[in-house]
Amino acid sequence: YCFENEIHNMSSCKGGKVFNGSECVFPEEFLCEGPEFWPGCVDVPPGLYPDTTLKSKCHYYHYCSNNKRIRLVCPPGKVFNGDTCVNDGKFTCPKVEVNECY
Repeated sequence: YCFENEIHNMSSCKGGKVFNGSECVFPEEFLCEGPEFWPGCVDVPPGLYPDTTLKSKCHYYHYCSNNKRIRLVCPPGKVFNGDTCVNDGKFTCPKVEVNECY
């Protein structure tokens, strides 16, 4: 799991893998950033939210809580469908507005 920008392992994953919030993956497949203040997390209930930036292409998502986010990434070949990471061919990433400010 991710805490204060570091990956911590509680021995729930085997073979040197870490838990990314939904499954055990190799450490190089897990982005560990946050928590940090983020305008997209202001006044929203705690939970998972898609990263709607052009760069993300539905591979990245956020956990929001108390106006802060932890940025997460799906394993290779998977995308975030709004609830969980699924196989790339099972979800079509929505088009993103180009005039974003984040």
